[in-house]
Amino acid sequence: MLTGLREGNEYSVTVKPVLKDDEKDGYTAKSATAESKTETVEVIQEYPFEDGWTGAFAGERASGLRAMPASGAIAGSIVDPITDTGIRRDEYGDYCAALGLFYGLDNDRYLVTLQNGTQFTVKQCDSKGWADDGEGKYHNFGNGGKCIVEFIYDDYTLPSCVAYSGSWGYYNWNGLDLGANIESIKKINYGEKIEY
Repeated sequence: MLTGLREGNEYSVTVKPVLKDDEKDGYTAKSATAESKTETVEVIQEYPFEDGWTGAFAGERASGLRAMPASGAIAGSIVDPITDTGIRRDEYGDYCAALGLFYGLDNDRYLVTLQNGTQFTVKQCDSKGWADDGEGKYHNFGNGGKCIVEFIYDDYTLPSCVAYSGSWGYYNWNGLDLGANIESIKKINYGEKIEY
């Protein structure tokens, strides 16, 4: 997984295969380069910064989303094949998540930027309602934590460390570094679908 990529930028990636000692006589290794551009998002709405420990990324089981509109919002999503998080992603590459009514409704899409520079997109697949704060921003988590983004995970692929800690926010997931607080959340329009 490539890390540190920012939205709306062009990148060139070169892959150079490495041969094992017993392969060097019969094979030739060739490098390949590809150029691509990350998605440029259209921001619809920006939300104010939420102070405090906001990197508490708790979760909700996908099997619990049986009624509309949540069941429709998560339909067609798959377990992320890249990060080993067990979190479901949709055809746009968005992580499926629950957010409070302060942010929006099911099927809304967001760009989340963390204070360490990590960026990822989420699709609201469930609502936290007015949440613990009464404003629909976050659920309380641990000692003063604020769980704003609650990932929707596959029932059978929850990592043991998350089952123990209750949060993805303590870890770096094959380059998806969730170990920082949320810097910004922006509601965005839909772009192009991706292929995994």
